[in-house]
Amino acid sequence: MTALAGRCSFDSDAAASSEGAEGFVGRMLEHMLGAPAKDMRLIKERSAVFARGQLGSPSLFRPPSRTTRAHSERAAGVTVIADARLDDDDAIDCAWRRGVDLNVETPDEAAIHAAYLRWGDDCARHLIGDYAFAVHDPAKRKVLLARSFLGTRSLYYHASSRALSFATEAHALFLDGSLLARPNLDCVAQFLANDYCDNGPTLWRDVLSVLPGQTVVFEGTRTRALTHAEVEPGLVLSRQGDEEYAALVNDGLQRAVRRRMNRAAGIGVTLSGGTDSSSVACMAERVRRHTGWQPAPVLALHSRFGNLSCDETVQSDAVVRRWALRTADNEALLDATWSAPSRALKPGAPPYFPGAFAFDAHFASATAHGVDTVLTGEGGDLCLTRTRYDHVERVKGGDLRRVLRETCRPLLSVGGLKRGYELTLRQAIPWRLRASVAPFRAPQPDPILSVAWQKTVEGQRREKEVAWERSVSGDRRQALLVRGLHDGGQQFCTGRLAYFARRRGLTLEHPFLDADLVRLLLCLPAEQQHAPFLRKPKPVLRRAMRDLLPAEVYRRGSSAEYSDFVRANVFELHQAGFAAVSHPERLIETGLVRPNLRLNAPDASDPILVCRNLTAIAMELWLRQLHP
Repeated sequence: MTALAGRCSFDSDAAASSEGAEGFVGRMLEHMLGAPAKDMRLIKERSAVFARGQLGSPSLFRPPSRTTRAHSERAAGVTVIADARLDDDDAIDCAWRRGVDLNVETPDEAAIHAAYLRWGDDCARHLIGDYAFAVHDPAKRKVLLARSFLGTRSLYYHASSRALSFATEAHALFLDGSLLARPNLDCVAQFLANDYCDNGPTLWRDVLSVLPGQTVVFEGTRTRALTHAEVEPGLVLSRQGDEEYAALVNDGLQRAVRRRMNRAAGIGVTLSGGTDSSSVACMAERVRRHTGWQPAPVLALHSRFGNLSCDETVQSDAVVRRWALRTADNEALLDATWSAPSRALKPGAPPYFPGAFAFDAHFASATAHGVDTVLTGEGGDLCLTRTRYDHVERVKGGDLRRVLRETCRPLLSVGGLKRGYELTLRQAIPWRLRASVAPFRAPQPDPILSVAWQKTVEGQRREKEVAWERSVSGDRRQALLVRGLHDGGQQFCTGRLAYFARRRGLTLEHPFLDADLVRLLLCLPAEQQHAPFLRKPKPVLRRAMRDLLPAEVYRRGSSAEYSDFVRANVFELHQAGFAAVSHPERLIETGLVRPNLRLNAPDASDPILVCRNLTAIAMELWLRQLHP
């Protein structure tokens, strides 16, 4: 993946300050990539230094076939650097006809350049795709930082009265000795409550993240923010039957996968064996065979979990056989060493999750097999799993009878239970009833946070929900689905897989986070997204992929739960490492957690408690790393 870095001085003695800025920006790039960039673009001006770099080779670009290239002069002075993949053929076509010097800027940067010249500060509203970019306009003494609505590319910044620094990863900003790596306790508390979203304030004090769907404009020491949105829920599609909905989803997923394969020389897919990743793998190989863009079959990156219940080797092997995919299995996942953070992570890097280094082994295999782009199945759960918030609102409005009717009616309907999946009443009743009554239970003491910080986090959560209700159009169910998509995409894309992919020179892409596909999925009727009593059933996706998925995936009635892997890896295999952090001294010093907190190995049957303990371990390790 591409890394961006830059520094713009507000001092009157800008020429002198830019000399030191060039070295600072170069160090930031090397720090984020873990090695000197192989493909790098550095722009030095009187008051600013911007740079873009990556470890791998530049992405392939296939210009729109309907255009012929015409040369014209670039606008003098305006500089654009971007980590982007634009899907708007009209914008790229316009930039291509304007004249793209591939030795100076990528076609995506040229399209952003043209959009800025036409629409100014509001240019991001007219772009379609995944992007994070910076624009410097010295004539107007202006810098723009922007991200796409779904936030799959990160961008952090630190602004003072003297200068603006920005980078793809937050920890690179601390190479400037004037900025100290100090924790932001409000965000640390949200992280411990599994409610942290890297939007705006971050885990680091004095470091901010450009919000997804936001453009931040810096004009000297003045700062203002503009909001743009690619997804506006509210419309509900109306079709004749299930097959028409399935055809729409099939076409939408195919377009999303094609967009992400168009510039790749070799394709890999993280294949868990679930419905989402299997759908992406099958569709990717189908597109490859149809277009001939990549000579070698898709590479399936799969983790084997041995005898643990979360192992989905049967399903992933079925996908590999069905489409004759190449494979790169990782069978040593449980051997990820506990001491890896102190050796591999940079100071101030994102919190380490025990087991996360297994993805580095996957990405190393992908690079060895000639892969430059890896597709994931992330985002499918967020778009296709129904929430319970519609029931919450009805109960608050006094319509308890309707909630009970909708909750219990499917129990009396054989068709509602069978609908292509196997499920018993004993499995169905407890899950549905728990989902309906959980929001109305009396608040329980938090197992990690102190009482005061628990109240603070709950208040922040309510404020966030109110803000989303006001800012997103449409009914409450769809607004909350968008919020889940927004937050979940952040938690996944910033600081976890992207951190390791960038250091292997790989581009990480998420077809289910395609703006057009998300817009389609959010407009589907609830019954197309959800089947009664089933955990993540996604009926419309199964019907859409019925001809591509093997039976082992299409007909499965449950989803893997990874809490037993976490327990085996963290609390059993690495007992010595766990014992060293079971008394979280740094967390206790902050006052965020209970003073007598001891982290014990939880029962694997309680996945929420397992996750909470894992989060506390990650934060304790992060705090120790931040201040050794």
